[in-house]
Amino acid sequence: MIDWMLKSFSLHRMRRLIVLSFVLVLVGAGCLPVKKQAREDASIGVATRPKVAVAESAGDATYVVDRRIIKLAKGKAEIFESAEAKTATPITLSDEHGLGDLNADGTADEAYFLTRGPDAEGRRWTFAVAAINIDGQFAGTTAFALGESITPEKIAIEGDEIVATYKAAGTGSAEITKRFKVQQWKVVESE
Repeated sequence: MIDWMLKSFSLHRMRRLIVLSFVLVLVGAGCLPVKKQAREDASIGVATRPKVAVAESAGDATYVVDRRIIKLAKGKAEIFESAEAKTATPITLSDEHGLGDLNADGTADEAYFLTRGPDAEGRRWTFAVAAINIDGQFAGTTAFALGESITPEKIAIEGDEIVATYKAAGTGSAEITKRFKVQQWKVVESE
């Protein structure tokens, strides 16, 4: 009985060793680039985003708003906030936009205010987004929430930063200006 168990164990161990050796050969030959690809993806900048959805214009690009993928058509879209919602919430890209080179690739990128709402409760949120120019087509970014019920004033691109100026609800006529950068396809507040 023990002899049979030792032979069986050795056979099982031998099979595992053969499979592991085969996998290592495939990885070494570049046939299984899983780990190498993950390292490369971590360092990818804005100009080289892989498998990005592009459109002919910023108004037809795809953006990520509150973790939802939103595909615009002529600067507009509609979403249902929940499965039970009876009315759609409008998503609108502003006419006001800034032009500049956010990713230092020599092409003009665009920055916009994007508005979601009013929703069923009457809330309206405004976001800052960018449309990155990739060979004459545009790829949208993840949106940065500026606030609820704000009044967008001006959006521009200065150097590699988006500059958004707006008035917040309840602040009277006081303008707020914030600066953002695009990092890993997300609009993030500048430090």
